[in-house]
Amino acid sequence: MKLYLAVAVLLLALAAYTEAQDAGTFEEKVTQLGTQVSEVTKDWVDKAKVALEGIPTSEIATNMKTWVNDQISRMKASFEEMTQN
Repeated sequence: MKLYLAVAVLLLALAAYTEAQDAGTFEEKVTQLGTQVSEVTKDWVDKAKVALEGIPTSEIATNMKTWVNDQISRMKASFEEMTQN
């Protein structure tokens, strides 16, 4: 059992060592982080833009416009009826 544990620890150490070798300098890490943040932000902006462009033609928006127009028409009819009496 101790042999398995020792082998597992050695493999983890080797994996950490190779990852550290590939990581590069702090400056490269910061540059990569900046690039990743820019890509994520651009993706979010594109998705938000598509969502906002779709709002005026959505079913909910058209139903709401119809409902508001109906309510305004009913109010106008009520006011006209009140003024005639």
